[in-house]
Amino acid sequence: MKTTVRDVKMAIAATALLAAMAQPSFGEDLKYKPIIVKTPDGLTISAQEWGNPAGPEILFIHGFSQSHLSWMRQVNSDLAKEFRIVTYDLRGHGNSDKPLDPASYKNSKAWGDEVQAVIDAAGLKHPVLVGWSYAGRVNRIIFRPMARARSPASTSSMLQSRPIPPSPATISRTCR
Repeated sequence: MKTTVRDVKMAIAATALLAAMAQPSFGEDLKYKPIIVKTPDGLTISAQEWGNPAGPEILFIHGFSQSHLSWMRQVNSDLAKEFRIVTYDLRGHGNSDKPLDPASYKNSKAWGDEVQAVIDAAGLKHPVLVGWSYAGRVNRIIFRPMARARSPASTSSMLQSRPIPPSPATISRTCR
């Protein structure tokens, strides 16, 4: 199939439209509190806090080739009335740093340190980890070392889901 200049212009216009739609309008209040996270290996991770600041804590971890936007259905549901929700973009995804060195993605300790850095920066005490798709791998990498390094009550639970994110009702039942 031959790509024309018109095809390229249409693709650029569609991408610009999608990017504009994903951003809040000028003067529109954000529904979340941005959290900037620094990992021990020097990456900046983009995180967001949603919902009830005094509620039980949920940390949502997205799948491969996704971002925190994967959780919009959950953060815009009734869950936000009851729970303190934190989402973030994994390294190499969304608004987080994207290291070029492949070793940055192969080091299990770096993944665990990243999740711990998000938990610490957000001030989470007993989060339920909710993972979708690739996040299940991240959770498996970090869950055992976290449980050994911190008190057994530091992580309440872990919910993994594939191939689609868990519904708000499933999350609400699991996190109570």
